[in-house]
Amino acid sequence: MKNDKKWNFYYDESFHDRKITSKGKTVNIYDENSSDIYVGVFLGLDRVEIVEKEYNEFELKQKKVFGLKINQELKGTCIRRKNFKYGLSSMNKNALNFYDDFFNILLQDMKMQISFHSKTAFFVNAVFKDCKFTGGINFNREAFIYSLSKHLFVYRNSKVVRSLLEDKGNVKSEKILSLLKQSIDGVINNASSAKRKKIEVETLKEVRVILEHTVLSYNPNGHLIWKYDAIFVGFNYLLHEVNIPQKNVNLYIDRDRNTYNAAIRIGGYTTEMVNSEDYEG
Repeated sequence: MKNDKKWNFYYDESFHDRKITSKGKTVNIYDENSSDIYVGVFLGLDRVEIVEKEYNEFELKQKKVFGLKINQELKGTCIRRKNFKYGLSSMNKNALNFYDDFFNILLQDMKMQISFHSKTAFFVNAVFKDCKFTGGINFNREAFIYSLSKHLFVYRNSKVVRSLLEDKGNVKSEKILSLLKQSIDGVINNASSAKRKKIEVETLKEVRVILEHTVLSYNPNGHLIWKYDAIFVGFNYLLHEVNIPQKNVNLYIDRDRNTYNAAIRIGGYTTEMVNSEDYEG
């Protein structure tokens, strides 16, 4: 059945690090106010006017509650961080009312996709993408990358993570792989007697064997530029699933040139960069 209905989709993100960089003794994505997870949200409406009036009333009410001027943008940061420490149990009345009213608006007839991308997995993929494996070793590459990314994310060994980002002219491949194996050995030795860690330990033993046959060649020169293509590949899957042709989509992106370029490159939608203050979506 032909679907000619037009949809307006709005995209914005949170924890947007345009570069993953070595920073002092750590990496910027592991800073206290940062996150390993890039969060992107697509919100789709076939009739914007359905929620436009409700949202404007909500925004006006919340600006009064939080003491904002009419021309100030309403953002989640209006709610103090301590409200999120223990989830709903630590939220004050104003924060609870904010989200209660907001989610009532989101229950309207709309499409939503929340996209999560691990920055640790991104740079592990980048560093190991073109590496060589000796000895004819045979293994599942995706499972190897996943397990190694999970290890680095969970244990946050800053020395190892920084070594993956630093110039290979200063930090040799053998040194980086040695640091990785030491980190894995530490977990294996400390967790071998714990029953709940059995699967993790066995997995890390397999990862360590693979690292024995690995030769790195990629040089990130101290930083990696974040890539946006995967975000819109995922969005295309959503559109296919809900039977919305890409040509029927008007996509509005909060101003960011790299995000915009990826949308143009990956999708066949009409895409526009806009100021989020001017668009209810």
